Amino acid sequence: MPTLAVKFDSAAVDVRADTSLLHVALADGRELALPLEWFPRLRDATPEQRNHWRFIGIFNASTQSFMTK
Repeated sequence: MPTLAVKFDSAAVDVRADTSLLHVALADGRELALPLEWFPRLRDATPEQRNHWRFIGIFNASTQSFMTK
């Protein structure tokens, strides 16, 4: 029986934070919504600080070390 192999691109292309979630947009169109409780530095940051971010290295959905202050 043949199977269909689907390849997902888990590279992050955008990140934004609201008052309770960190939203990570992936290259293949999926979006992760992660609780800010998992990221104490982001949770405790001001909205201005949360919007001042940059990617460090290459982020994929299997790692979560992609943001720095």
